[in-house]
Amino acid sequence: PTVSWATMGAGSFSPNNATLNALYYPSASDILNSGVNLILSTSSVFGCVPSNDTLFVAFKQAPTADFSVNVVCQGVNSAFTDLSSNGPISSWDWDFGDFTNSITNNPLHTYAGSGSYDAVLIVGSSNGCFDTITYPVTINPLPIALFTYPTVCENTLTPFTDASFISTGSVVSWLYTFEGSGTSALQNPIYNFINSGIFPVTLTATSNLGCESTVTNNITVNSSPNAAFTINPNPALVLEDVNFIDISTGNQLNNWYWNFGDGEGSNGQNTIHNYENGGDFMITLIVTDINGCQDTTTSLLSIALLPVLPTGFTPNGDNENDLFIIRGGPFKTVDFKVYNNWGQLIYESTDANEGWNGMYLSEESPLGVYTWTFVVEMFNGQIIKKSGDVTLMR
Repeated sequence: PTVSWATMGAGSFSPNNATLNALYYPSASDILNSGVNLILSTSSVFGCVPSNDTLFVAFKQAPTADFSVNVVCQGVNSAFTDLSSNGPISSWDWDFGDFTNSITNNPLHTYAGSGSYDAVLIVGSSNGCFDTITYPVTINPLPIALFTYPTVCENTLTPFTDASFISTGSVVSWLYTFEGSGTSALQNPIYNFINSGIFPVTLTATSNLGCESTVTNNITVNSSPNAAFTINPNPALVLEDVNFIDISTGNQLNNWYWNFGDGEGSNGQNTIHNYENGGDFMITLIVTDINGCQDTTTSLLSIALLPVLPTGFTPNGDNENDLFIIRGGPFKTVDFKVYNNWGQLIYESTDANEGWNGMYLSEESPLGVYTWTFVVEMFNGQIIKKSGDVTLMR
């Protein structure tokens, strides 16, 4: 026998209308009419009367699956919102693409990792029809907040170095919080801890997509040493040995650096140094403890020159060698006298900053050789007595 299909509508058969188990695809007008009559006809090669059968096929409206989902950062709830139509919708079957499911209409779901997931929604309407849709869901990665720092000492500027990273994208902003109050938006800030102890430092790193992560480290702030020293003697004389004695306090000091202010230094805890030239020298001591914490202190040292007098002077008012004055010092006390050839005292002073200007009784002293004496007490108590002569020239 042979068979053939016919329709009262405008649809089509697949693969054709001569296939017994063909598929019928309704047209838009078939669906609009809520159904269509399908006719199956048979005939025989033996001359039997053909046979027909008619079946009315009713079409139900199928739902249209649809949904939306927000783009979020890893660890944040993704909000799935059902937007399906042609209902009423009576069932929802969600597959979030990470081997988890839900049957609620508007579920919240948290993805454990970042990346793209294919989320599937199957909706069913009250007439028993279903529809399916698949959407990609994007989960943005979190940055990994991380920072490093050296040994931290109180009252010392400490640099903090950002080491944050992210799998894709970039870290674009940083916020440090020090001791629960002080803040900095620099990537690599510097902070000074006033006191020793343990203090929290928090870094919040933010990516170019607005995702944030935070890390908190409890920072141990070590107490710093207190540098101090004594100088003996001070003032001292040129080429006199000066003793520098460390009296610093702190936690297991293990390094000392002395700068004597004349281009020389020492690494001993206590040291001796002498100076070839007179003047004021700034002495610096840097001490370091077992934790690497440092402190610095300075003190002024005066190096005195022994008193000397020139062999001549020219008090002619040209501001060059106009005074006959004791050079050197500083001196604690001075007794300075000048005599003429007859042994007459013509000048006397106890002020080391004064000198004889060649005058006596408001008149210029004549050219010639004059005798002088001085008694000088240095600041170390040393008494120096000298005498000699000087030539007055004009």
